[in-house]
Parts: sequence; C-alpha cells; structure tokens
Amino acid sequence: MSKAPNSPNKYPDKWPAIMKSVPYADMTDTGTLGNAQVATVEKGKKAVELMLDEMEDCVKNYLEK
Repeated sequence: MSKAPNSPNKYPDKWPAIMKSVPYADMTDTGTLGNAQVATVEKGKKAVELMLDEMEDCVKNYLEK
C-alpha cells in the first residue's frame, strides 16, 4: 500500500505560532500507527483525553501571550 497523498493546505494558516505536527502521510504507509490489534476502548479514551488536555493547554498558553 502506498502512503496517503500529501495534499497542500488550501487555507491560510490562521495560527502560525502554534507548532504543527508532521504530516500524517509521512508517519505511516498503512494508515495506522502502531499495532492496531492491541487497541482497546480504554486505551482509545485515554488517548483522546490526553490529546484534548494538550490542545486545551496549547490554546490557553497561546491566548495568554
């Protein structure tokens, strides 16, 4: 399977001060990261909670500057 297409962003970057992640297509050839067979609902919920906490912290820090 080939990598996901890496399309250019069609929209202007409204928040250039916020660090961007590596394009998803650069991280995976299959569309998954890690071993999806060991995933659980609990692990998924924890991952989402951690990501939301990080996003909240990022927004709060950006707005305080």
